[in-house]
Amino acid sequence: MNCALVSVIIPTFNRKELLTRAVVSVLGQTYENLELIVVDDGSTDGTEEHLSSFKADGRFHYHYQENSGQSVARNLGISQATGEIIAFLDSDNFWHKDKLKLQLAFWSRNKAFDIIYSEGMTVDLAGKVISEGAPVTNRPSGSILKTLITWNCVTNNTVLVPRRCFAEMGGFDDSLRIAEDFDLWLRFATRYTFGFHPEKVVYYCVEGERLSAQEERNIDVNIEIIENFRKAFPEAVSAWTFRKAMGNLIRWKNDTHWKRGSRPEMKAVLQSVVYNPSDQRVWRHLVKSILALARS
Repeated sequence: MNCALVSVIIPTFNRKELLTRAVVSVLGQTYENLELIVVDDGSTDGTEEHLSSFKADGRFHYHYQENSGQSVARNLGISQATGEIIAFLDSDNFWHKDKLKLQLAFWSRNKAFDIIYSEGMTVDLAGKVISEGAPVTNRPSGSILKTLITWNCVTNNTVLVPRRCFAEMGGFDDSLRIAEDFDLWLRFATRYTFGFHPEKVVYYCVEGERLSAQEERNIDVNIEIIENFRKAFPEAVSAWTFRKAMGNLIRWKNDTHWKRGSRPEMKAVLQSVVYNPSDQRVWRHLVKSILALARS
């Protein structure tokens, strides 16, 4: 893996200022055998002109498409890629300069893994670290599907994937505008092993507090993804693992209601208990809901 050509795909839409930082972080990698494919998803802010200085680097490639969403943009990037390995970076995030070097060295020592992923840190718009992220010892390796369906542990901007995997299993679901990476990794986890590289190699930019409504939409899409996955791969996980995954998401959605000062529907609270009765948090939600109803 140490000498393989890596195709890095950055989808972007109207983020020309932040995009520059992302592009520099890729072209400035200490591992230089790469190509960078920027897919402009219909930007109207002069993104192409803003990137003109990078065109002198033969590794840089720019493609424009009408606004169709980042799933379509990533799939276009995959179709244009010539490298043996595919990597993804969102245009508001950026990489540690040794990201590829460290991961490929790890992969060469752990050849049994089909796909490699790592950890990251959270930064503000200026690139200042806000959070060091989760410990680098708490993510699984090997056959990770049972964990993945209950906890999306694979961070998209850290992943290295052989291009053959997309030929064998397909790419991102074009119909999904959010959580499309979760859908992809679930499908890939039915066939491939994942190796966790215990380093923080990506900087995730946070532009502001996530709104509860946006969070709820993300949860709803995750629920839909898991339900569709269950239909497509009915034997991939046990009924108990599926119920636990659904219970976790419904409990998370109920949490968003409490956080913004509203009471979740009792039906949803009871659903989370039925799906995952071993989770003490769902019982606390039930007691809290009953007390709130008694006071109303």
